[in-house]
Amino acid sequence: KGSLPASGLGAKRPCDSKGKRKASAEIFSVSKNIRIEIPTNKNCEGPKTREQKTVAAKRVQMFWRRCCTNTLHALVNRILDRKITTTHVKSISFEHLVAFLREKLVIKHCKDCLERIHRLCFLLHKDVPPSHATDTVNVRVFLAAYMIACRPSHVFESMGALEKDLLDSAVRLLELFEQLLSGIQQHRTFCLLPADAVARFQPALFDYLRRFK
Repeated sequence: KGSLPASGLGAKRPCDSKGKRKASAEIFSVSKNIRIEIPTNKNCEGPKTREQKTVAAKRVQMFWRRCCTNTLHALVNRILDRKITTTHVKSISFEHLVAFLREKLVIKHCKDCLERIHRLCFLLHKDVPPSHATDTVNVRVFLAAYMIACRPSHVFESMGALEKDLLDSAVRLLELFEQLLSGIQQHRTFCLLPADAVARFQPALFDYLRRFK
């Protein structure tokens, strides 16, 4: 009474066709209809060979190097080193400005930095629609704000109500963007930036993009 059947707890492991015991699992028969297998062979976990560990270590190193060279602070420094600022834009002619905003490095650096700030703003201030979190901002449209804000007479043939609203929106957006860039360069982190500037950046960005269309 109370004893377990031969196939119960502690029963011998099943054998294969050659009579060798299988080391893959211990089998427990809790009842007639329930059988539980618990892995006991460490080889079942698929141990990593020395070569696999080396490959994994190299991947971690490559990821770490890529992250080190693409920190937010590094992205901001590339923007400032490339002189993507309203101060520089105002100091050059409109023809030079057009050529400047078409440079591949200008577009790349601005795209990398803008998208990083865009994602961080959403993570900290989720008042914008969730669909905007994954929106890819058209960096060329964003760069056009420098022409609109700093060279409005070259961009607009006349200044009506719609043009005035777009101009004000571009000026407001660039002021906030450069405020964030300055804060990131100073503090080397996004978390210490003024909460008000961070909260207002995305609404200003989407307002500009809406008026640009």
